[in-house]
Amino acid sequence: ARPMAARYGTETGVVVRLSDRFGRRVFDADSLVFAAEGQARGMRDQADRVLSKALELAPAHVDAHMLLGRLRYLQGNDDEAQRLFGRARELAPDHPSMDYFLGDLAYARQDYALAARYYQASASKPEGLVFTHVNALSHLLMALRKSGRQGEYPRIADGYLARNPEAWNFRFDYADYLLSDENVSADKLLTVIEPVPDTLFPVRK
Repeated sequence: ARPMAARYGTETGVVVRLSDRFGRRVFDADSLVFAAEGQARGMRDQADRVLSKALELAPAHVDAHMLLGRLRYLQGNDDEAQRLFGRARELAPDHPSMDYFLGDLAYARQDYALAARYYQASASKPEGLVFTHVNALSHLLMALRKSGRQGEYPRIADGYLARNPEAWNFRFDYADYLLSDENVSADKLLTVIEPVPDTLFPVRK
């Protein structure tokens, strides 16, 4: 199974209309990549064409390499995904999605130890794209479970919250994890969930 992001940092409702499939109107690489971000989750063939065209226009466009690599990963073409991520890494080693995407690729190849290292690296760096950390930590738990290292997760989670105390989404995820462990005390659970602002909790009508 291939990990899929539970949350996305781009607006899923954005669709850029392409007239005559690149015919009458000339698009620059940035607009094509923007279009592909809106399409990649439900229109992979069209996203493939859009991103390939973007790389024709701008062979050094980092985001086009990253998104096309992600698309190849979703299609199960792991070798091509690795090549595209490698090229993107040459152009921008600190791309905010790099470690997260490489973690998913390693997970798909069943190298769970390597995947865990990538996910931890992603969560330890400044969050350049929204939801990158919470997705990486979610997938980290999956990788740790696969490699029989689930017991390491609370230490990693506590360390992350010490560095990022206002990571509200992750506090909810971590609390949900703790609730599944009958040995976790109520005090421990409260230390995780109590800092979350009341406005983020569901309101009864």
